[in-house]
Amino acid sequence: MYLLSVGLSHEKSDLSLLEECHFSSAELEHALIKLKKEKSVLENLIISTCHRTELYLVVDQLHTGRYYGKRFLAHWFHKEIAEIEPYIEVREEEQALEHLLQVSVGLKSNIIGETQILGQLKAFFKMAFETGTTGILLNHICRQVLTFAKKMHQTYQIDARPQSLGRTVFEMLEHANRTKETLLIIGLGEMGSLITRHALETTMERIILVNRSPEKAQPFLGDERVEFWPWEDLGKALQVASIVISAADVGRLYLESYQFQEGSLVFDLCHPRTVAQEGELELYSLHHISNQFDQHMEQRQAIAADIIQDMREELLAYQVWKEELEVVPVLRELRAQALAIQEGALASLERKFPEWGEREHKQISKHMKSILNQFLRQPILYIKELPNSNQKQADLELVKELFGLGKEDGDEKSNPRWES
Repeated sequence: MYLLSVGLSHEKSDLSLLEECHFSSAELEHALIKLKKEKSVLENLIISTCHRTELYLVVDQLHTGRYYGKRFLAHWFHKEIAEIEPYIEVREEEQALEHLLQVSVGLKSNIIGETQILGQLKAFFKMAFETGTTGILLNHICRQVLTFAKKMHQTYQIDARPQSLGRTVFEMLEHANRTKETLLIIGLGEMGSLITRHALETTMERIILVNRSPEKAQPFLGDERVEFWPWEDLGKALQVASIVISAADVGRLYLESYQFQEGSLVFDLCHPRTVAQEGELELYSLHHISNQFDQHMEQRQAIAADIIQDMREELLAYQVWKEELEVVPVLRELRAQALAIQEGALASLERKFPEWGEREHKQISKHMKSILNQFLRQPILYIKELPNSNQKQADLELVKELFGLGKEDGDEKSNPRWES
């Protein structure tokens, strides 16, 4: 059995394609069931968020699993394989697990280290388990991934470091113990609106918005702490607020220290600056805030590197577990025996019918593979569940005896000969 991931992500696909190739919660269960019926697929899990749509598969053949994984995505979303194949990312065995571990910790997210993805993964794991599409390997992997991600977040607290200038401002306010005061936000452009959204997540007692047009304030007035003041009342607002964030990029200095109330904490997020540095005014410029933000980014990247190192141990632990799983070598031997039978039978037929060309060879080979795959599917599924059996060892020995597995090289059962 092999682990395989097939999917699309924001790292390689544009937003429009990800929106088109997204499994809704309503269709996810049906998709899981349908995917499990695909050739070579023994277990499956689907992850579908705004940033990725990925299939995690346990397959009996990697090349077959790759093809049918891609085909499933294309058919489900009514596209041609060739249309989406350039954007599909395929990972096998250790690479697939390593990728899932990185996703779980948020190392593959737009915001490095964010924790939302962990809750999403837990829901997807639960759905696949309850639908019955996971088995020995994926159940173990899901538990391992969740445990690892929780441990990494608890150990490194990577999400505690802001990943935007706006959040950096509010972290500075929190460290200064100034999160329950009157906040004035000047300007409601892109930066000002973002700052306001962050402000609504804080414990600020009063939030005054000053802008030339009232329309941009409307989305925020549902919060009872928020007030809109017209631009003409900016001077009054400066005397009311103890914390001021200037986000109105007017291109010149227009605010001076005497306009602020004593003890004000001021953040100038504009370039060129809009607040003159005078007297004892506690003022933080965009340059200062950016330096603080850069430090957070460096910290996150350093932590990400540490997590990658810790991940090596997880990959090794999984490999040891898989190698100790007695059914894995039995499954591989069964598959190898089937392929040997196929090759022997095909060679025998070619000797009997030397007139066959390449076309006939391919057709016969394809049909023989199909017959063997259908014949082996149920035995493979049965063997896969043996570790859950109370009499695992006895059942495993019976399977070996039935299929002639584990014999010496000279044993005729493990090396079938096809006479011409």
